[in-house]
Amino acid sequence: MVSNHVDSLDMLGAALGLAEQVERAAASSWAVDGLPSGDGVTSVLVAGMGGSGIGGDAAAALLVGSSPVPIVVSKHYECPGFVGPDTLVFANSFSGNTEETLSTVNQAAERGARIVVVASGGRLVDLAERVGAPVVPVDPAIPMPRAGIGAVTVPLLVVLERLGLASGVDDAVEAAVRQLRRRRDELAPGVDDSASRLARRIGRTIPLVYGGGPLGEVAAWR
Repeated sequence: MVSNHVDSLDMLGAALGLAEQVERAAASSWAVDGLPSGDGVTSVLVAGMGGSGIGGDAAAALLVGSSPVPIVVSKHYECPGFVGPDTLVFANSFSGNTEETLSTVNQAAERGARIVVVASGGRLVDLAERVGAPVVPVDPAIPMPRAGIGAVTVPLLVVLERLGLASGVDDAVEAAVRQLRRRRDELAPGVDDSASRLARRIGRTIPLVYGGGPLGEVAAWR
């Protein structure tokens, strides 16, 4: 196992627990009440920065060939001009206090957009209460956004399916959980040390990851 000196934030533990993270995120997303209607939605905006915004990037890539509406990711203070009453807006922020996300979502609320918050707390949850938006809770035990790609991607996919803007998400999540567990069991430290050997080889280098097409880009984000 990686020592605390090398992995002080237990990123390895977070990676090994990704299957369970995905399961918990899916369960929370299916259970949340008060979702807006999906009827008449013509566009989807995901507002999020850094590791929280990656959830929007991944969801957009996964649904690029099947979503009936465009999915746009915003990583700025300014809300895009197309946002209005027929736009579904996801506010993704682990802390709930990301300034850019708060700014965008406040503007979206003023324009009557349909809002769903994905956060562990903070001012975004206060905003959600004020405008009557539902909150999908993010597990606060996740050490940092980049360790929580499942927690910020799965809620978007599940909510989109619940609103009729995506399909097959439940089966896809179950398949992903099975695959994550299988690969963890195969590659966990002490079972197969190929990952550790690779880490030692590239530990003092800058890896470059590239891929083709929308799904290929996800490898680099991860």
